[in-house]
Amino acid sequence: MLRISGLALAGLERQAAKYRCRQTLNCFSSKKAADELTYFDRKKAAKAARVEAYEKKVEKEKRGKHRRDKAPRDVMKNQFKSWWDNKRMREAILERKARQAGKNWRIQVAVVLERLPIVLPDKEERERDYEELHAYLSQFGKEYPKELFGDQQLPEKILLTDEELLGTEPCMVSNGI
Repeated sequence: MLRISGLALAGLERQAAKYRCRQTLNCFSSKKAADELTYFDRKKAAKAARVEAYEKKVEKEKRGKHRRDKAPRDVMKNQFKSWWDNKRMREAILERKARQAGKNWRIQVAVVLERLPIVLPDKEERERDYEELHAYLSQFGKEYPKELFGDQQLPEKILLTDEELLGTEPCMVSNGI
């Protein structure tokens, strides 16, 4: 195994950097710098450069302040793990007892989903009056010139109250439809 001192390693790193520069950008023209190092020396130098870059990155992260430095970590995860581990232990004990009793476990699942209706209070009289007036006025809408639509009849609007929409009263149709 080849032992390399710190100074020699730094020299190798510089030479490897020159070699990479030559390979990618053709920085220098002499082939001598690339021929001085063997493949394994270049490989070691490249690895040393990667290790140094990683160590610098880790050191920088340690020096930097983080917003979660003093905050508790993994609280929910630990809470779930404690519940899960207890549940798994209980089920293992029950499964062992069932096997000893000669009973097989069978998992059956049933799901019931119910959507409860949302009950709203009746509208106040002023709100109903406003909605009726708004519906009445909106039936007139905009009048367009006959040249725009020709002889086509525009569909007539149907005015429905809340009771008619809910189906508690018969439907009253405006304009004789």
